[in-house]
Amino acid sequence: GEPARIENFVMVFKIATGDLTGLLDWIFEFLGGAPQWREEVRANGRTAGVPRLAPPVDPATAAVMETLRLEQSEFLYRRVAKTFELEGLTIPAGWILRLCVNESHRDPAVFEDPDRFDPGRFRRRAYGRSEYSPFGGHTHGCMGAHLAHFLGRLFVEELAIGYDWTVVRDGPCERGSRHRDHWRPSPAKRVAMRPLADAAAPPAPVG
Repeated sequence: GEPARIENFVMVFKIATGDLTGLLDWIFEFLGGAPQWREEVRANGRTAGVPRLAPPVDPATAAVMETLRLEQSEFLYRRVAKTFELEGLTIPAGWILRLCVNESHRDPAVFEDPDRFDPGRFRRRAYGRSEYSPFGGHTHGCMGAHLAHFLGRLFVEELAIGYDWTVVRDGPCERGSRHRDHWRPSPAKRVAMRPLADAAAPPAPVG
């Protein structure tokens, strides 16, 4: 009925807002430690149209793709239809199986130096769905994937082209209390940020 539709819409909106906010938080986190990539985005300038997700990839989109690889990749839940064995373990029918996509993106056989933030890897080669799938698998992937890439690219470009910043305080990452929550950068982080037009001015601390 109508109440169920409204509740589903609110749930989708809340999850999408939280996930997109989390992506932007991590973009800010990683770009803060990669001034060379901020310079590359500035040199490339603003882009237009739908982000291209296979080489040649613009540097801002590459930064978004690498952020998704390291953080914010979705995990999948599947109910086991038939008992099976995996590496000596028996997985019974009826169990709920969680597929940890984010962990698969740190396979050194696929991603050289997998814990390093390196957007350039997406400019050097394309990755298949079995290697890189931050929005889930096949037809059950996130319906907002293209929007996340587009908004993420805009965020990277506006940050890198318009501002410079340094981290003045940081702390450990944190994770929410619910099973589906992603890790988040530390809420203790503080940065000193300034518009590039005012490069001669001292940076102003930001919240």
